[in-house]
Amino acid sequence: MLQAERLERIRDYLVANKYASIAELAEIFQTSPATIRRSLKELEQKRIVENIRGGAVIRGSGNTFEHPYPIKRRRNETEKKRIAAYATSLVSANSSIYLDASSTVREMADALHNKQGVCVCTNDVQIAADLSSAGNLTVMVTGGVLRQGYYSLSGHFAEDFVNRIQVDYAFMGIDVISRENGLMLTNIDEIGIKQKICSHAGELIVLADHEKFNQTTFIRAWDFSEVALVITGTELPDEVYNEYLDLGLKIKRV
Repeated sequence: MLQAERLERIRDYLVANKYASIAELAEIFQTSPATIRRSLKELEQKRIVENIRGGAVIRGSGNTFEHPYPIKRRRNETEKKRIAAYATSLVSANSSIYLDASSTVREMADALHNKQGVCVCTNDVQIAADLSSAGNLTVMVTGGVLRQGYYSLSGHFAEDFVNRIQVDYAFMGIDVISRENGLMLTNIDEIGIKQKICSHAGELIVLADHEKFNQTTFIRAWDFSEVALVITGTELPDEVYNEYLDLGLKIKRV
């Protein structure tokens, strides 16, 4: 197969599937991993794909593009773990919390095993599974429609559940933090439950790695005034941090 043809076919495969591993592509195109790496490097230079550890993802285009869940989990992993550790430190014994369907919020699950008497509500089936062995916690799942590939529950039954509870803290993920438009989401299916939790939580705390800032996407979830705190990493530059503080957003870098 000629290189130009291989590049076109790899591009088409990634457009259709969003993500592929090097091993997967090598098997599909019956060539060596080294050849696939060279092809992906060339596609990255042309700004068609973004190379990540062990594979590649198609570059986003348009404000409704969303990376596949495995990519979300791998991006900024160390930063996300620090953010989640600080968020978990805010949870006191015998409190009630809501954990949003978010790759960063999910990092809280391990540390929560050490908390006593906490009631955890979540719309993320992976988080619920992570907490299934924590005998010192009460874990409640919202119900609702499962979003394929992202493990979140949304829709009428999820929103009805949220309407019936009151929690001390809601720990939420977000796709984008924008100067002009506040805190924003890519997927419209999740907007209902994200907004409803605002009026059913003592404090709304957002977990967001530094790459979420100064972007834009499809739909606004919350204004800055609705959020008690945004926890991000020390990777967020001083100038961006200070800019958002001046806009009234409360931020903690960890």
